[in-house]
Amino acid sequence: MKPRKTENFLRAMESLEDAIALPVQNQRDMAGIIQNFEFVYELGWKMLKERLEEQGIIANSPKEVLEKAYQVKFIEEENLWLEIIKARNLSTHTYDRELAEKLVLDIKSKFMKAFRNLKNSI
Repeated sequence: MKPRKTENFLRAMESLEDAIALPVQNQRDMAGIIQNFEFVYELGWKMLKERLEEQGIIANSPKEVLEKAYQVKFIEEENLWLEIIKARNLSTHTYDRELAEKLVLDIKSKFMKAFRNLKNSI
């Protein structure tokens, strides 16, 4: 049986995949994609934290978790994951349409690759 954090991550990934598969028609669609991105990110780093702890590795902050996860080969492309952290921190500003549009584009064009790789590795 997969740990609960893994199951939650997989469900969130499914929702994000569904959200980005549809054309963005309005601000609400962008907000939905961004919210799904936030869920996947949060559940992803917390799942990695749990996996690291199973290996006896303690990491607390998202950045520390992702750095250690990269070191033990749980994730690839550390720089992309660090960019995802920055994007997540900016995602609270989705009222800025230009920022929201850029974030949605980055989610579709870059961040999904990292999330899919993580999904495939678990």
